[in-house]
Amino acid sequence: MIGKGIEADSGKAAYWFGKAAEQNMLSSRFNLGILSFNGWGVSWNPFEAFRAFRVAAEGDMPEAEYILGLFYAENMVVPIDYDKALYWVRRAAASGSRPAREALPDLERSALRFAERRAPDSVTIHQVPVVPVGLVDTSTVPEGGTLLHAAMLGSDPDMRRALGLSKMLDTDLQVDSVGVAALRRAADVGSPEALALVGKCSEQGLGVPRDDITAIAAYVRAARMGSPRAGELLQTILGKPGVVQMLKNRARRDDPEAMCAWSALHALGFTGALSQTQALLTPAQAVQLLKKAAERDHAPALIELGLWYFAGRWVASDGAHAQELWQKAAALGSRES
Repeated sequence: MIGKGIEADSGKAAYWFGKAAEQNMLSSRFNLGILSFNGWGVSWNPFEAFRAFRVAAEGDMPEAEYILGLFYAENMVVPIDYDKALYWVRRAAASGSRPAREALPDLERSALRFAERRAPDSVTIHQVPVVPVGLVDTSTVPEGGTLLHAAMLGSDPDMRRALGLSKMLDTDLQVDSVGVAALRRAADVGSPEALALVGKCSEQGLGVPRDDITAIAAYVRAARMGSPRAGELLQTILGKPGVVQMLKNRARRDDPEAMCAWSALHALGFTGALSQTQALLTPAQAVQLLKKAAERDHAPALIELGLWYFAGRWVASDGAHAQELWQKAAALGSRES
Protein backbone atom coordinates (compact mmCIF):
# COMPACT_ATOMS: atom_id res chain seq x y z
CA MET A 1 0.00 0.00 0.00
CA ILE A 2 2.79 2.45 0.90
CA GLY A 3 5.23 1.18 -1.70
CA LYS A 4 7.95 0.15 0.76
CA GLY A 5 10.27 -2.24 -1.08
CA ILE A 6 7.62 -2.99 -3.72
CA GLU A 7 5.41 -0.99 -6.05
CA ALA A 8 2.55 0.75 -4.24
CA ASP A 9 -0.79 -0.87 -5.10
CA SER A 10 -3.90 -0.11 -3.06
CA GLY A 11 -5.85 -2.87 -4.83
CA LYS A 12 -3.41 -5.53 -3.68
CA ALA A 13 -3.31 -3.91 -0.25
CA ALA A 14 -7.07 -4.33 0.01
CA TYR A 15 -6.75 -7.98 -0.98
CA TRP A 16 -4.22 -8.76 1.75
CA PHE A 17 -6.03 -6.67 4.35
CA GLY A 18 -9.09 -8.77 3.50
CA LYS A 19 -7.16 -11.99 4.02
CA ALA A 20 -5.95 -10.79 7.41
CA ALA A 21 -9.43 -9.55 8.35
CA GLU A 22 -10.77 -13.05 7.69
CA GLN A 23 -8.43 -14.16 10.49
CA ASN A 24 -10.03 -11.57 12.81
CA MET A 25 -7.10 -9.15 12.77
CA LEU A 26 -8.73 -5.92 13.94
CA SER A 27 -6.16 -3.56 12.47
CA SER A 28 -6.78 -5.06 9.03
CA ARG A 29 -10.53 -4.75 9.50
CA PHE A 30 -10.01 -1.10 10.44
CA ASN A 31 -7.83 -0.46 7.39
CA LEU A 32 -10.41 -2.16 5.16
CA GLY A 33 -12.92 0.31 6.55
CA ILE A 34 -10.64 3.18 5.55
CA LEU A 35 -10.21 1.79 2.04
CA SER A 36 -13.97 1.37 1.64
CA PHE A 37 -14.57 4.85 3.06
CA ASN A 38 -12.30 6.42 0.45
CA GLY A 39 -12.76 4.00 -2.46
CA TRP A 40 -9.10 3.01 -2.44
CA GLY A 41 -8.42 -0.34 -4.07
CA VAL A 42 -12.05 -1.38 -3.54
CA SER A 43 -15.43 0.00 -4.57
CA TRP A 44 -16.42 3.10 -2.60
CA ASN A 45 -18.85 1.91 0.07
CA PRO A 46 -19.32 4.09 3.18
CA PHE A 47 -21.86 1.63 4.56
CA GLU A 48 -19.37 -1.25 4.46
CA ALA A 49 -16.82 1.11 6.04
CA PHE A 50 -19.20 1.71 8.93
CA ARG A 51 -19.58 -2.04 9.45
CA ALA A 52 -15.81 -2.53 9.42
CA PHE A 53 -15.25 0.26 11.96
CA ARG A 54 -18.00 -1.17 14.17
CA VAL A 55 -16.40 -4.63 14.19
CA ALA A 56 -13.02 -3.14 15.08
CA ALA A 57 -14.58 -0.92 17.77
CA GLU A 58 -16.38 -3.85 19.33
CA GLY A 59 -12.98 -5.52 19.47
CA ASP A 60 -11.69 -2.70 21.73
CA MET A 61 -9.63 -0.85 19.14
CA PRO A 62 -9.49 2.81 20.33
CA GLU A 63 -9.02 4.27 16.84
CA ALA A 64 -12.11 2.48 15.60
CA GLU A 65 -14.09 3.44 18.70
CA TYR A 66 -13.37 7.10 18.03
CA ILE A 67 -14.30 6.91 14.33
CA LEU A 68 -17.46 4.96 15.11
CA GLY A 69 -18.46 7.68 17.58
CA LEU A 70 -18.05 10.30 14.85
CA PHE A 71 -20.33 8.31 12.56
CA TYR A 72 -23.07 8.47 15.22
CA ALA A 73 -22.54 12.22 15.66
CA GLU A 74 -23.52 12.80 12.02
CA ASN A 75 -26.55 12.00 9.89
CA MET A 76 -25.03 10.70 6.68
CA VAL A 77 -24.56 6.95 7.07
CA VAL A 78 -26.53 6.18 10.23
CA PRO A 79 -29.14 8.25 12.10
CA ILE A 80 -27.67 10.73 14.53
CA ASP A 81 -27.44 9.25 18.03
CA TYR A 82 -25.47 11.23 20.58
CA ASP A 83 -25.85 8.55 23.26
CA LYS A 84 -23.93 6.13 21.07
CA ALA A 85 -21.56 8.84 19.88
CA LEU A 86 -20.65 9.75 23.46
CA TYR A 87 -20.38 6.11 24.48
CA TRP A 88 -17.85 5.27 21.79
CA VAL A 89 -15.82 8.47 21.98
CA ARG A 90 -15.64 8.25 25.80
CA ARG A 91 -14.59 4.64 25.49
CA ALA A 92 -11.86 5.63 23.04
CA ALA A 93 -10.74 8.47 25.32
CA ALA A 94 -10.56 6.11 28.30
CA SER A 95 -8.40 3.79 26.20
CA GLY A 96 -5.91 6.58 25.61
CA SER A 97 -7.00 8.04 22.25
CA ARG A 98 -5.77 11.63 22.13
CA PRO A 99 -8.13 12.70 19.29
CA ALA A 100 -11.05 11.29 21.28
CA ARG A 101 -10.04 13.21 24.40
CA GLU A 102 -9.75 16.43 22.40
CA ALA A 103 -13.11 15.91 20.69
CA LEU A 104 -15.05 14.92 23.79
CA PRO A 105 -15.77 18.39 25.29
CA ASP A 106 -17.23 19.73 22.05
CA LEU A 107 -19.15 16.51 21.50
CA GLU A 108 -20.68 16.76 24.97
CA ARG A 109 -21.74 20.36 24.36
CA SER A 110 -23.20 19.39 20.99
CA ALA A 111 -25.13 16.55 22.58
CA LEU A 112 -26.56 18.92 25.18
CA ARG A 113 -27.69 21.40 22.55
CA PHE A 114 -29.16 18.60 20.47
CA ALA A 115 -31.20 17.39 23.41
CA GLU A 116 -32.45 20.90 24.09
CA ARG A 117 -33.40 21.68 20.50
CA ARG A 118 -34.52 18.19 19.44
CA ALA A 119 -32.78 18.79 16.12
CA PRO A 120 -29.40 17.83 14.61
CA ASP A 121 -27.77 21.27 14.82
CA SER A 122 -24.36 20.93 16.37
CA VAL A 123 -20.98 22.60 16.31
CA THR A 124 -18.08 21.11 14.49
CA ILE A 125 -16.11 18.51 16.39
CA HIS A 126 -12.33 18.66 16.31
CA GLN A 127 -11.94 15.80 13.89
CA VAL A 128 -9.00 14.06 12.31
CA PRO A 129 -9.01 12.71 8.75
CA VAL A 130 -10.00 9.06 8.46
CA VAL A 131 -6.67 8.10 6.91
CA PRO A 132 -4.16 5.63 8.40
CA VAL A 133 -0.63 6.80 9.03
CA GLY A 134 1.64 6.04 6.12
CA LEU A 135 -1.03 4.99 3.65
CA VAL A 136 -1.35 6.70 0.27
CA ASP A 137 -3.89 6.14 -2.47
CA THR A 138 -2.61 4.47 -5.62
CA SER A 139 -5.92 3.63 -7.29
CA THR A 140 -7.79 5.52 -9.97
CA VAL A 141 -11.22 5.17 -8.36
CA PRO A 142 -13.29 8.41 -8.52
CA GLU A 143 -13.08 10.43 -5.36
CA GLY A 144 -16.36 9.32 -3.85
CA GLY A 145 -14.67 8.91 -0.49
CA THR A 146 -13.55 12.52 -0.55
CA LEU A 147 -17.13 13.56 -1.20
CA LEU A 148 -18.38 11.51 1.71
CA HIS A 149 -15.65 12.87 3.98
CA ALA A 150 -16.61 16.44 3.09
CA ALA A 151 -20.32 15.83 3.55
CA MET A 152 -20.28 13.62 6.62
CA LEU A 153 -17.32 14.95 8.58
CA GLY A 154 -17.46 18.53 7.35
CA SER A 155 -18.86 21.60 9.07
CA ASP A 156 -21.80 22.48 6.81
CA PRO A 157 -24.71 23.09 9.23
CA ASP A 158 -27.27 23.21 6.41
CA MET A 159 -26.29 19.71 5.40
CA ARG A 160 -26.75 18.41 8.93
CA ARG A 161 -30.10 20.17 9.33
CA ALA A 162 -31.29 18.65 6.08
CA LEU A 163 -30.51 15.12 7.25
CA GLY A 164 -32.87 14.88 10.24
CA LEU A 165 -33.51 11.19 10.85
CA SER A 166 -34.58 11.19 14.51
CA LYS A 167 -37.72 9.15 13.79
CA MET A 168 -35.89 6.33 12.02
CA LEU A 169 -35.54 3.01 13.77
CA ASP A 170 -32.35 2.45 15.72
CA THR A 171 -31.42 -0.86 14.17
CA ASP A 172 -28.51 -2.30 12.29
CA LEU A 173 -27.48 -0.27 9.29
CA GLN A 174 -29.70 -0.74 6.25
CA VAL A 175 -28.19 0.79 3.12
CA ASP A 176 -31.51 1.26 1.37
CA SER A 177 -33.58 2.49 4.30
CA VAL A 178 -31.12 4.63 6.24
CA GLY A 179 -28.07 5.72 4.27
CA VAL A 180 -29.71 6.38 0.92
CA ALA A 181 -32.83 7.78 2.58
CA ALA A 182 -30.62 10.29 4.38
CA LEU A 183 -28.93 11.32 1.17
CA ARG A 184 -32.21 11.67 -0.69
CA ARG A 185 -33.68 13.78 2.08
CA ALA A 186 -30.79 16.22 1.77
CA ALA A 187 -30.79 16.03 -2.03
CA ASP A 188 -34.48 16.92 -2.11
CA VAL A 189 -33.71 20.33 -0.63
CA GLY A 190 -30.83 20.92 -3.03
CA SER A 191 -27.75 20.00 -0.99
CA PRO A 192 -24.92 19.82 -3.56
CA GLU A 193 -22.97 17.31 -1.45
CA ALA A 194 -25.97 15.00 -1.13
CA LEU A 195 -26.84 15.29 -4.82
CA ALA A 196 -23.30 14.28 -5.75
CA LEU A 197 -23.44 11.35 -3.34
CA VAL A 198 -26.84 10.23 -4.63
CA GLY A 199 -25.29 10.23 -8.09
CA LYS A 200 -22.35 8.18 -6.87
CA CYS A 201 -24.71 5.65 -5.26
CA SER A 202 -26.60 5.31 -8.56
CA GLU A 203 -23.38 5.00 -10.53
CA GLN A 204 -22.02 2.25 -8.29
CA GLY A 205 -25.28 0.57 -7.30
CA LEU A 206 -24.96 1.32 -3.58
CA GLY A 207 -28.35 0.82 -1.97
CA VAL A 208 -30.15 1.62 -5.25
CA PRO A 209 -30.26 0.03 -8.72
CA ARG A 210 -27.18 0.85 -10.75
CA ASP A 211 -28.10 3.46 -13.37
CA ASP A 212 -25.59 5.75 -15.08
CA ILE A 213 -28.30 8.01 -16.48
CA THR A 214 -29.80 8.63 -13.05
CA ALA A 215 -26.25 9.31 -11.84
CA ILE A 216 -25.69 11.89 -14.61
CA ALA A 217 -28.99 13.58 -13.73
CA ALA A 218 -27.96 13.83 -10.08
CA TYR A 219 -24.49 15.16 -10.97
CA VAL A 220 -26.10 17.79 -13.22
CA ARG A 221 -28.27 18.98 -10.34
CA ALA A 222 -25.24 18.95 -8.03
CA ALA A 223 -23.32 21.11 -10.50
CA ARG A 224 -26.23 23.55 -10.66
CA MET A 225 -26.17 23.82 -6.85
CA GLY A 226 -22.43 24.55 -6.78
CA SER A 227 -20.84 21.19 -6.01
CA PRO A 228 -17.06 21.52 -6.49
CA ARG A 229 -16.82 17.82 -7.42
CA ALA A 230 -19.76 17.51 -9.80
CA GLY A 231 -17.81 18.62 -12.89
CA GLU A 232 -15.12 16.03 -12.32
CA LEU A 233 -17.71 13.32 -11.71
CA LEU A 234 -19.56 14.25 -14.89
CA GLN A 235 -16.38 14.19 -16.97
CA THR A 236 -15.55 10.75 -15.60
CA ILE A 237 -18.95 9.17 -16.18
CA LEU A 238 -19.37 10.73 -19.64
CA GLY A 239 -16.05 9.14 -20.58
CA LYS A 240 -17.26 5.64 -19.80
CA PRO A 241 -17.80 3.54 -22.94
CA GLY A 242 -21.40 3.55 -24.12
CA VAL A 243 -22.77 5.94 -21.50
CA VAL A 244 -23.45 8.92 -23.79
CA GLN A 245 -25.05 6.65 -26.38
CA MET A 246 -27.26 5.24 -23.65
CA LEU A 247 -28.20 8.79 -22.65
CA LYS A 248 -29.13 9.60 -26.26
CA ASN A 249 -31.15 6.40 -26.70
CA ARG A 250 -33.17 6.97 -23.55
CA ALA A 251 -33.79 10.61 -24.43
CA ARG A 252 -35.05 9.57 -27.85
CA ARG A 253 -37.48 7.22 -26.10
CA ASP A 254 -38.89 10.30 -24.36
CA ASP A 255 -37.36 9.47 -20.96
CA PRO A 256 -37.72 12.87 -19.17
CA GLU A 257 -34.71 12.26 -16.90
CA ALA A 258 -32.47 11.58 -19.89
CA MET A 259 -33.92 14.47 -21.92
CA CYS A 260 -33.36 16.90 -19.06
CA ALA A 261 -29.82 15.67 -18.39
CA TRP A 262 -28.79 15.74 -22.07
CA SER A 263 -30.00 19.29 -22.58
CA ALA A 264 -28.62 20.55 -19.26
CA LEU A 265 -25.16 19.18 -20.08
CA HIS A 266 -25.00 21.64 -22.98
CA ALA A 267 -25.95 24.56 -20.77
CA LEU A 268 -23.28 23.53 -18.27
CA GLY A 269 -20.62 23.52 -20.98
CA PHE A 270 -19.90 19.79 -21.37
CA THR A 271 -19.79 20.10 -25.14
CA GLY A 272 -16.33 18.57 -25.42
CA ALA A 273 -17.36 15.24 -23.95
CA LEU A 274 -20.54 15.24 -26.01
CA SER A 275 -18.85 16.16 -29.30
CA GLN A 276 -16.54 13.16 -29.04
CA THR A 277 -19.58 10.87 -29.19
CA GLN A 278 -21.58 12.90 -31.73
CA ALA A 279 -24.09 13.92 -29.09
CA LEU A 280 -24.03 17.67 -29.59
CA LEU A 281 -27.34 19.52 -29.83
CA THR A 282 -27.98 22.94 -31.27
CA PRO A 283 -29.34 25.50 -28.78
CA ALA A 284 -32.77 25.18 -30.38
CA GLN A 285 -32.66 21.39 -30.05
CA ALA A 286 -31.58 21.63 -26.40
CA VAL A 287 -34.47 23.98 -25.63
CA GLN A 288 -36.95 21.74 -27.43
CA LEU A 289 -35.69 18.66 -25.57
CA LEU A 290 -35.85 20.37 -22.19
CA LYS A 291 -39.34 21.71 -22.85
CA LYS A 292 -40.46 18.21 -23.78
CA ALA A 293 -39.20 16.89 -20.44
CA ALA A 294 -40.86 19.77 -18.58
CA GLU A 295 -44.16 19.05 -20.33
CA ARG A 296 -44.05 15.61 -18.74
CA ASP A 297 -44.05 17.26 -15.30
CA HIS A 298 -40.45 16.29 -14.61
CA ALA A 299 -39.57 18.61 -11.71
CA PRO A 300 -35.81 18.89 -12.44
CA ALA A 301 -36.65 19.83 -16.03
CA LEU A 302 -39.07 22.50 -14.83
CA ILE A 303 -36.38 23.90 -12.53
CA GLU A 304 -33.71 23.82 -15.25
CA LEU A 305 -36.00 25.43 -17.81
CA GLY A 306 -36.89 28.11 -15.28
CA LEU A 307 -33.19 28.87 -14.88
CA TRP A 308 -32.85 29.26 -18.64
CA TYR A 309 -35.77 31.70 -18.79
CA PHE A 310 -34.51 33.59 -15.76
CA ALA A 311 -31.02 34.01 -17.28
CA GLY A 312 -32.16 34.32 -20.91
CA ARG A 313 -30.19 31.20 -21.85
CA TRP A 314 -31.14 30.30 -25.48
CA VAL A 315 -34.63 31.72 -24.80
CA ALA A 316 -35.92 35.24 -24.29
CA SER A 317 -35.42 36.36 -20.71
CA ASP A 318 -38.70 36.02 -18.82
CA GLY A 319 -38.56 36.09 -15.03
CA ALA A 320 -42.31 35.75 -14.65
CA HIS A 321 -42.35 32.54 -16.71
CA ALA A 322 -39.39 31.22 -14.73
CA GLN A 323 -41.37 31.74 -11.54
CA GLU A 324 -44.36 29.93 -13.04
CA LEU A 325 -42.18 26.94 -13.89
CA TRP A 326 -40.70 26.81 -10.40
CA GLN A 327 -44.16 27.12 -8.83
CA LYS A 328 -45.32 24.20 -10.93
CA ALA A 329 -42.35 22.13 -9.77
CA ALA A 330 -43.12 23.08 -6.18
CA ALA A 331 -46.75 22.01 -6.65
CA LEU A 332 -45.43 18.63 -7.80
CA GLY A 333 -43.64 18.28 -4.48
CA SER A 334 -40.16 19.57 -5.34
CA ARG A 335 -38.61 21.04 -2.22
CA GLU A 336 -35.61 22.21 -4.21
CA SER A 337 -37.78 24.45 -6.39
